Amino acid sequence: MKQTILLGGYTNRVNRGIAQITLDTEKKALEDYSLICELEKPTYLIKKEGDIYSCIKGGMVKIRNGQPEKRLSLEGASPCHISADPSRPFFYLSDYHQGTLYVVEETENALLERYRIAHQGSSVHPNQEKSHIHFAEMTPCGKYLLVCDLGTDEVYSYRPQEDGSLQEHFRVKLPAGFGPRHLTFHPEIPLVYVLGELSSQIMVLAADPGTGMLWQKQIIVMLPESFKDFNAGAAIRISADGKYLYASNRGHDSIAVFSVKENGLLQLEGHTPTCGKTPRDFALSPEGDFLVAAHQDSDGLTLFARDKMSGKLTLCQKEIYAPECVCVCF
Repeated sequence: MKQTILLGGYTNRVNRGIAQITLDTEKKALEDYSLICELEKPTYLIKKEGDIYSCIKGGMVKIRNGQPEKRLSLEGASPCHISADPSRPFFYLSDYHQGTLYVVEETENALLERYRIAHQGSSVHPNQEKSHIHFAEMTPCGKYLLVCDLGTDEVYSYRPQEDGSLQEHFRVKLPAGFGPRHLTFHPEIPLVYVLGELSSQIMVLAADPGTGMLWQKQIIVMLPESFKDFNAGAAIRISADGKYLYASNRGHDSIAVFSVKENGLLQLEGHTPTCGKTPRDFALSPEGDFLVAAHQDSDGLTLFARDKMSGKLTLCQKEIYAPECVCVCF
């Protein structure tokens, strides 16, 4: 079987936009890298109904058949993350530098900004001098939008309204210096796993299905005890069966592998070197039998085979050319 992987990235040096590469599952190989659309800084992208939606420098774009079909310009914006509302025609753009969250509606002819929120606050780390919104995504129940603010050490919960506006439901204050970057959801248990970029930790939050309230259940380190050098947590993914969770370390340059207990809490099983520098993003294949890691600073992808029973990652390929790649999307 051959699967197409989309790659987003910076365009500061040699990359020129969104690329794609093919995973041959029988050969266990990545091949046929090619640029498919020239854009400035398509640093995060998603697929929806066959089309590509990407945040770019100055806004966002919809791509159909390899060509930009709709664009939205947001003056001064440089979003770092995009997600889609599964039941409404809205997208959520997170802008780290401005501490702003944009709600964008897709109409028949255009992408339109409908609402924006600018957070206020700070915390103890030098990178937390102000709000830095890094991630926003709807909960599996479809009722709430969870927003990670790395700068204020908070996870916000909003109720999206029909007109695109957001009504704050509550916010969870995390430990000072945690730096919430991204989060993911357990596929069966009402639990949220929040990755701390600055503390290199993962926090497990329990959710009340009735009220949507969140509270801390566990906090666990992503690094070996012996590692004392610089590190920054990056991406976090959970297997479709909810049995294993993975998180990337930039500095230690590894994937931390966690088993997920029956109650949803985590146990660190070990670390797999990613064979590259700064693994900012990675993704599991749809069947869960491969993991592809992207290295921002060494311009390469690494392919691992994944054992679904043990969660173990086995190296298949490394240093596959993909310049300035920071987003992997099957």
